Amino acid sequence: MTEFYGSNDNDVLFGEGGDDVLFGRGGNDYLLGANGNDRLYGESGDDKLYGGNDNDYLSGGEGNDRLYGGSGDDKLYGGADNDRLEGGVGNDRLYGENGNDVLYGQDGYDYLSGGEGIDVLKGGKGNDELYGGNGPDFLYGEEGNDRLYGGSGNDLLYGGAGNDRLEGGADKDRLEGGADDDFLYGGHGDDTLLGGDGNDRLNGGTGDDHLDGGAGNDWVDYAFSSGGIFNLTTEVAWLAGGAEQDVIANFENITTGGGDDTITGNAAPNRIFSTGGDDRLFGRDGIDTLNGGNGNDYLDGGQDRDSLFGGRGDDILLGGQGNDFLNGHDDDDRLEGGTGYDHLEGGDGNDTLYGGNDDDRLEGGNDDDTLYGGNGEDRLEGGNGDDRLEGQDDNDSLYGGNGNDFLVGQEGNDTLYGGNDDDRLFGGIGGDRLFGQNGDDSLYGENGHDFLYGHEGNDVLWGGAGNDVLSGGDGIDRLHGQDGEDSLYGKIGDDFLYGQDSNDELWGEIGNDVLSGGQGNDMLNGGAGDDTLIAYGNSPEFDTLTGGAGSDTFVLGNSGSAFYLGSGHASITDFTGVSLAIEDTIQISGNLSDYNLDKSVNYGGASALDTAIFLGSDLIGVVEDTTALALTADYFTTV
Repeated sequence: MTEFYGSNDNDVLFGEGGDDVLFGRGGNDYLLGANGNDRLYGESGDDKLYGGNDNDYLSGGEGNDRLYGGSGDDKLYGGADNDRLEGGVGNDRLYGENGNDVLYGQDGYDYLSGGEGIDVLKGGKGNDELYGGNGPDFLYGEEGNDRLYGGSGNDLLYGGAGNDRLEGGADKDRLEGGADDDFLYGGHGDDTLLGGDGNDRLNGGTGDDHLDGGAGNDWVDYAFSSGGIFNLTTEVAWLAGGAEQDVIANFENITTGGGDDTITGNAAPNRIFSTGGDDRLFGRDGIDTLNGGNGNDYLDGGQDRDSLFGGRGDDILLGGQGNDFLNGHDDDDRLEGGTGYDHLEGGDGNDTLYGGNDDDRLEGGNDDDTLYGGNGEDRLEGGNGDDRLEGQDDNDSLYGGNGNDFLVGQEGNDTLYGGNDDDRLFGGIGGDRLFGQNGDDSLYGENGHDFLYGHEGNDVLWGGAGNDVLSGGDGIDRLHGQDGEDSLYGKIGDDFLYGQDSNDELWGEIGNDVLSGGQGNDMLNGGAGDDTLIAYGNSPEFDTLTGGAGSDTFVLGNSGSAFYLGSGHASITDFTGVSLAIEDTIQISGNLSDYNLDKSVNYGGASALDTAIFLGSDLIGVVEDTTALALTADYFTTV
């Protein structure tokens, strides 16, 4: 290492190509390091220092100096007075120190610090860091993704090209993001923030600030605030207590802090986010996204296709017009879809969901929820918990899910699925399809021609008005056809089937079933198992009874009276006598001596003669295709 010393005159010093040290001393000196890692000290006077190649250290000292690092990763210190520092090629560090300095990083990833005084900092090419320091400074990021920090004083920060971060610091600053996607933070003081082109994020900090997002999809950030009123339409923000008022122009999106906020969007597609507090969020026009965060919030999407997220707390979400998505998240929420094809998710908590007009999808989520489909062909899903689902108008699909659920189709041709556990299903008006699924369920078809299927468990099915089809499924089921010409199928298990009014068909199928036709001309078929077929008839009617496999009992009377008095009778199609392992019996009212048998006529069935059963002159029953019956206890039981 060679050292060179100037004098108090105006000197010219050149390095020798190695790692040289040059001292200018007094006077206005010219120092050139050339090659090598050189150290140049201008000391007093207005000096010019050129580092040359390699990694150099330049110190201007006193006086108005000019420092140029050249190629390599250089360190430049202006010292006292008004200096100009240029980093050149490489990743340089420039320090203006005292005085009104000009710092230019040029090529490379540079670090610029203005220090004291009124400084001008230009990053040049590359991703640079600029610190204005004390005093009113001018910072220009220029090309690259730069970080600009104004410090104290009324500063001007301009990001230029690239995704830049600008922080004004203390006092009244002006920040301009320029092109691309920038973040601007005003800090303390009454600042002006201009996002420019690109998708920018602006945070004014404290003070009465003027914020303008400019072109692009921009955010105004009040995450630090403790509440306030924010309106993107009127472009005004009032912070909690009214101590600060900002202008917020040309923003599409806003985020606020943990206080109680009122936020109103504008005609653009807005994203409105609050992290906490009991907030009121209004999307207005445009395709908006609203997120209430923690707290008991009120969200109104307004017009167009919106997405609303309640967050934690007991929230109210209103979709408004358009095809909206609403998610209540935690706690007990109220969701209303409004007009349009909406999708509502209650989340956790005991939620209440209203679909509104058009075809909606409602999902209760966890806990005990209440869902109302409204107008349109809706899909309602209760999820976990003991839920209440009401389809209301039009043709709806209801799914209870887990829990003891209550499902009501109401108007329209609806489809109801109880899911797991013990559910109650009501079809309402229209031709409905009800499926109890797992658990001990109760199904009510009500008005219309309905289909009811109990599936697993011990179920109770009521057809109601209309011509209904009822199927019990597995378990011990009770089926009631009620009004209309109904078809009842017991399926597997020891079931009870009641046709009730009109002309019904009852099929016991597998199990020891009890079939009761009720009024009307009914067809009863016991199927496999030891069945009881009750041919009830107190008006002119003709019933057909088929026992099927097993030892069956055909009931033509009870302890109060015989059936089919006056007109009508029951036809037994497959009576099995005492000579076989399987034996059928016929139950009659009163004493055997009150009855007589006629075996001379073929009333029906095949061509063989039948056995007609008379109580006095009243024909109450016909056993088809057999005459092997006698009025004995082998064939008849009396009550």
